[in-house]
Amino acid sequence: MRKFALIWILTLSLSYPTFSQFAEVDWGTAINKEATESFNNILGETSDAFFVEKHIKTGLLSFDVAIEKYNKETFEKEFSTVVYNSQMYADKKKTRVMDVNDVLMLDNKILMFVSEYDRASDTYTSYAQKMNLDGLLDGTLIKLDEYKTPEKSLRGKYEFVKSPDNKNIVLYHKRPFKMYNDEKFKIKKFDQDLNLIWEKDLAFPYKDKDFNLFSLKVMNDGNCYILARIFLDNEEAREKKNNLEATYYFKLLSFSDTDTIQESFFKETNIELPKRWITDISFTTINDEIVCAGFYADKKDMAVTGTFFMRIEKTTGLIRAQDTEEFSKTFLAEFIGDKKAERGNGLRDFVLSDIIRRNDGGLMLVGEQFFIKTVCYTSSGNTRCNDYYYYNDIIVVNINSKGEIEWNARVPKRSMDSQNGFYLSYALAVKGNQVYFIYNENQKNLTITDPRMLKNVNISSSVAVLAHINSKGDVSREVLFTSKESQAYLRPKTCKQLNPNEMIILGVKGKNTQWGKLRFP
Repeated sequence: MRKFALIWILTLSLSYPTFSQFAEVDWGTAINKEATESFNNILGETSDAFFVEKHIKTGLLSFDVAIEKYNKETFEKEFSTVVYNSQMYADKKKTRVMDVNDVLMLDNKILMFVSEYDRASDTYTSYAQKMNLDGLLDGTLIKLDEYKTPEKSLRGKYEFVKSPDNKNIVLYHKRPFKMYNDEKFKIKKFDQDLNLIWEKDLAFPYKDKDFNLFSLKVMNDGNCYILARIFLDNEEAREKKNNLEATYYFKLLSFSDTDTIQESFFKETNIELPKRWITDISFTTINDEIVCAGFYADKKDMAVTGTFFMRIEKTTGLIRAQDTEEFSKTFLAEFIGDKKAERGNGLRDFVLSDIIRRNDGGLMLVGEQFFIKTVCYTSSGNTRCNDYYYYNDIIVVNINSKGEIEWNARVPKRSMDSQNGFYLSYALAVKGNQVYFIYNENQKNLTITDPRMLKNVNISSSVAVLAHINSKGDVSREVLFTSKESQAYLRPKTCKQLNPNEMIILGVKGKNTQWGKLRFP
């Protein structure tokens, strides 16, 4: 593996660049923040600025929310506006409990969604607060939905999604869980000004215990899609289990704006693979089709052995084409060794973390090995347990429009900590047919080829690595910067690509925080 020379220009008061073969980093001045403050999410950008959601911890489980604006060239903060604290919307009787559900940025505004449970009236209500891009709150809370709770404290949960083009927002409220009741949802679709387009009360013919909402999306076509996992019950499930077949399947439900508000109509498509177990799944829309893909296992141990691909007609919900493709023994051997690959073993604990649309109707699937180990210690009769978070290898599977695997790529890495993976995992960027990952790594791993010999990363001595995958699936890795040279450690989960040419990145080290920009040629 070649080592690439870096030029590092370090200064405490001005931004400084880092250069690599595939990208260039500009860092801003280090910010000194309080220990109670943390940046939760990069919301979006304008031509000259980006916006960030910041949480300020006020108690064990409570926090205030502020929106901050930063200049994209100088990384200086232009404003910080508190959009939620315990006093802003409190009532004198203190019968109401409020929670922040989400913060979303649209083209010309930022929306904060809060929910309120009123103990006096047993009602659960969803509100939105608007903020313009100059940091000014736009009026009072806007009421979006209200639910009369059937029993005290049983209120379900409000959640929100927006379309990729920022034109539509969907509110969905999962009714309180009752094991043997039919699954029920309230769904409302709004435009970007929060005008109601339609609403539906949905009752599915499945019991709560057998219905698992996997994902909900509203796409640029205006349609709303629900992907759910359905667990079989009764004799059919027992027969399948005896025959070593999956005792669950997935169902894709779609709703169109042409459906009337009163009608709870939706198109249904069953997604299942005979004698295979779907371990993870995602979908997107391309032209007049829904394209669905994911990983599968050949055995009920759920170790991944291949991918599947389906093209579904939007208007009818009919499957136009589908295929499965096994990973080659050579590819599997890169992770688990030749002997295990020959025995038919698969990849354990791989999560489908991203799905990338190709312009020709194909997809790239990105998976990461993620799992949690709980280790317990007993001393003097007392037992203490710690959770350890593992974020290991990344795989990329490039699938053409026919569902065939054109290539697989592996980005080898090994990382673990006991702090919820604060500095672990990766940030993804895509430019054309080039794919980039940035993550923290043990520098010795850049020259190790045997997966059994990879070393765990120690953040205090880590390096930030840029992995590049070209259109043929070739992988190259290089050091982007070291933790000794920078004033902060890379925090990949908060980094975000906002446009094809740039990614906003974040570094944290103690009270020091730095914003930076990763630019792609």
